[in-house]
Amino acid sequence: MVIVFDVDGTLIGGEEQDWPSFDQALESELGLMPDEAFWKTITEVTGKAIVRSVCEVQGLEFTDEIVERVNRTYLQNLRKAAPFKNTVFLPKPGAVEILNMLKSTPIFDVAIATGDFAETSKFKLQSAGIPTTGIPHVSASDREIRADIISLAAEKAGYQVHDAIYVGDGLWDMRACEQLDIPFIGTGRNIDKLKAAGVESIVTSLEPTVLLPMIQRLV
Repeated sequence: MVIVFDVDGTLIGGEEQDWPSFDQALESELGLMPDEAFWKTITEVTGKAIVRSVCEVQGLEFTDEIVERVNRTYLQNLRKAAPFKNTVFLPKPGAVEILNMLKSTPIFDVAIATGDFAETSKFKLQSAGIPTTGIPHVSASDREIRADIISLAAEKAGYQVHDAIYVGDGLWDMRACEQLDIPFIGTGRNIDKLKAAGVESIVTSLEPTVLLPMIQRLV
């Protein structure tokens, strides 16, 4: 069994700096600052899918070069927001411990699947001091659709996706797991929204004493 983790809002915090850094990159490179009306039109919440949607609104051709420009500016903005380690992007309680524990067991493996891009997500994980050596890491740089990102993360860990449990904090995480028909464990600061959407497997932290019993219940 492989336990696949989301990054932002799940393994790490710092969303207050993260989203503005991304929005500003979209405005700088594509000329659109996303507002509430724009976000209501989004059905796929990954970096690449959002760039595609902005291009459609702006009448621009969606290309790999445009994605790379946004990604590069986004990373620059993150580095300005978090010039020093462990100051903005902090690990969620229990994140380091649960990753180390799961990696050390013969029963479970771990992987990371994020809707963020590879370079930016790795920067934030490193800033938070999250140990990622030897952990498969799949992002919007690899696939555009979140369900595909999760599937590829399981595959890179040596599993079929039906042998995965996903841990995330967003309604989009829940929807991706519904598409894949795999267990979803909700966490983070949007627990009330997840509960309202019908998510039954909820943990208030990633502390091993909290998360591990939930994982064992779903296996």
